[in-house]
Amino acid sequence: MKNFIGKYSLLLIGLSLQMPFSGLAFTDVPETNTYFNSIQSLTEKGIINGYPDNTFRPDSPINRAELLKIAFLSVDQDTYSAPKTPFSDIIESSWYERYVNTAYDLGIIQGYSDNTFRPEQYVTKAEAIKIIAEVQKWSFQTHLQTQFNDVLPADWHFNYINQAAINQYISPAANFYPNTNITRGAAAEIISRSLQQEILANHGTIPRDTFSGISLDQDIPDTYYRNEIYQVQGSTTENVTSVTAFITTGNESPEAFDIATATVINGRFTLNIPFNRQGQQKLGIIPGTSGKSKIMPISILTTINSSSSNAPIVTDISEFAASFSDDKTSVKFSSTENHLTKIHFQQGQQKKTYLTRQPVDTITIDYRDFQAFQEGPTDYYIEKYTILKSSPLTIGDNSQQSSTKNFNAVTHTFSEIKTNQIQIQNLPELLQSPKTATITGTAIDHLDTTTYITLPSGQVLTGSFTTQGTTSDYHSKTTLDPGGTFSLTHNINSTGTYIFEINDQNGIPVLNHPVYVGQNIIPLIPDYLDLTNHYLSKDSIDLTTSRNTMLQLINNERSKLNLQPITTTPELNALAQSHASDMADNDYFSHINLQGQTPDQRRTEAGITTPVSENIAFDTTVTNAHYSLMRSGSHRSNILTPEWSLVGLGIAQNSDGQLYVAQEFSSAQLNQADLMTLESDILDEINQLRTDNNKQALTTIENLSNAAQEFNNIAIQNNGQLTQENFQTIVSQYDINGQATALGGNSSTWQQMITTILDAEKEQLTSQSWQKVGLNLQMDNVGNFSIIIILN
Repeated sequence: MKNFIGKYSLLLIGLSLQMPFSGLAFTDVPETNTYFNSIQSLTEKGIINGYPDNTFRPDSPINRAELLKIAFLSVDQDTYSAPKTPFSDIIESSWYERYVNTAYDLGIIQGYSDNTFRPEQYVTKAEAIKIIAEVQKWSFQTHLQTQFNDVLPADWHFNYINQAAINQYISPAANFYPNTNITRGAAAEIISRSLQQEILANHGTIPRDTFSGISLDQDIPDTYYRNEIYQVQGSTTENVTSVTAFITTGNESPEAFDIATATVINGRFTLNIPFNRQGQQKLGIIPGTSGKSKIMPISILTTINSSSSNAPIVTDISEFAASFSDDKTSVKFSSTENHLTKIHFQQGQQKKTYLTRQPVDTITIDYRDFQAFQEGPTDYYIEKYTILKSSPLTIGDNSQQSSTKNFNAVTHTFSEIKTNQIQIQNLPELLQSPKTATITGTAIDHLDTTTYITLPSGQVLTGSFTTQGTTSDYHSKTTLDPGGTFSLTHNINSTGTYIFEINDQNGIPVLNHPVYVGQNIIPLIPDYLDLTNHYLSKDSIDLTTSRNTMLQLINNERSKLNLQPITTTPELNALAQSHASDMADNDYFSHINLQGQTPDQRRTEAGITTPVSENIAFDTTVTNAHYSLMRSGSHRSNILTPEWSLVGLGIAQNSDGQLYVAQEFSSAQLNQADLMTLESDILDEINQLRTDNNKQALTTIENLSNAAQEFNNIAIQNNGQLTQENFQTIVSQYDINGQATALGGNSSTWQQMITTILDAEKEQLTSQSWQKVGLNLQMDNVGNFSIIIILN
């Protein structure tokens, strides 16, 4: 029995299981590359890792240090114990030092007469084969025959090159050109071939009752093929909402597993298991997402047997189509017994293939397989082969290929709906052209009526949904009570991806859903959260380093919209750290602490006199937390608020290794000139609102402004509590004639202040009754904005 640890993606807006990326290892090594299989295989074994820009550069020459490293990584050789070399050009503690030390100690290298090794010097093909042979300790045949015209018995490299050819580590040719530089791809090919061992395939079955708590509908094969998707159906008696299949070598950590999950409905499930890694593997299936499973040996082959004997021609290839629905991209095709179907996606030199031998009519793609693809036109087509024999699988060698279809690939962004808090009746996913998009539903939990839409530009549009249901007030928020229905409508006027968000009363998203707009588009390209695995680590974090990382990520996002960078302050850091640590220590996740204090109340208690706006996240790394926050419209809006110039960052880790993050955004203390500028800004907003509603602009009257200032003073002195009697006193004192009314508000942020005034008081502000206005804006005793508007 082997322990399997469930892998959770602890995103701000949900909890979901993630699979490790198993698509193209490097963006410049498509499936059509000569060395693709070898580079992919060595990458999966951890022997090569490429460059920071996710390229391998297969056609570039390899240097002496690089070759030594991958040669030693291909064998079980201690490279830490060898003494230092006498070479003068080896940098102490460099990444390659231990490999050079080991090679010198074993007599594999001697260096040059000037006492140097020249680690950055390129390696010839002959030198490379000698080094690989010596490191791997090849056996050599006697009386080797010449395999190449330009490799002669008198040459020092004769035995090495000819043995490599006999072993089929290099391909036959008339000439070998031993003194030319070897490329990185060619070196990977030799090492990969030297490591290949024949995969012993039993072509048997795994009994249906093998896995505890799982009953499969039928026995399943123990032999599969690279890029195959195999559908497994069954039932479970366990009280779980999902089942998980995992593929492992048996001696790797869970983050290296290939994972497939399926939802359990009425005890039934359908698993689509991807087989991405060739070789001897082990398969397990468990109820839920964590637990123990018996693991069964399986073989994943690269080549399917074929035969030309009496293979009938396949004809049912015309009906197929790619589509997007329920947050999944799939290809549907006609299905018949005894046919193997391949689905090919191609974009320039990049290619991805899936295959199925089963009579299924749909294959759902894994977005991570398309990391090397770009947004834009993408071709796809299918091939079908007749299955002549099921075990071992044998197909006819004459396939039928469909015509090529295409679509415009766009970046995928996952959809998250918390069905225990919100019920959705209408949910658009993909629109062929700009039009009005409407989401309707019913509140199961208390929902904040404020909505957020992340636009294709990356900016966030704040608004509200309409409702006829009853509402409540929760810490100055208007919330829709459970059972109330709502409608969120947005007039989309351009193509792109729009992300709609509705939050619960605590500011946690319950709906975060993309709507893709464009002709012939289908989501295909993975985003950061598609590619990222969220694994727990109990390694302690360095707070200073983590804060610096998060601050840089925040300022990178702000720079994209030409916003000024922000800086941290000790006071705000302390405020944020206090809340992050409190959440981690007391196992809760909320803007409201266990004493019922809001962020604004906590900052007031801490003696901070400027407003703050808080983001919180719960994740496994600082970087993952950042991208989860940026995915949420409300939190993205906070990060990208232009008026913020300061931030406090708190990061705490619980005993399981999970990170609690708190961000407290704020700005420097405003002076009187700043307040006067903001007064002018909101007056402009009010008059623009009146113009949009065909009403005449208001005229500012000094006497009304003085009255507004006096009324605001009273509001601040009384902590926002005002009476009609207070207003009548002001009207009399300042001799205000005719009909008059006063509007007011108090908010910790300027943007919230504007939104509240313009939305909540729109009817009064656009009334034909008013021609004159007086306005006053101040900061109250705890640093909040306080505004009074008198209309006359």
